[in-house]
Amino acid sequence: GEDYKNDTKMFESLINKTTDMAEQVLSATAEISNSIDTVASTMEQSSAGAQEIARGSENTSRSLEQTTRSSVALA
Repeated sequence: GEDYKNDTKMFESLINKTTDMAEQVLSATAEISNSIDTVASTMEQSSAGAQEIARGSENTSRSLEQTTRSSVALA
């Protein structure tokens, strides 16, 4: 009787520990997934920013080219 009672308590304790560990793994997995989403979003924003910079540089180059042509035409 006493051995059975002790075995039952130990089994219950192991089940509780296993449940806690499983919850920790799920929580860690959710955090990792969230971090991956954040990195992906940051990369997407960086890419969009780089495209805007490229467009700005292209517009600046066109403006400089037009200014140069105008200066040459006036000379």
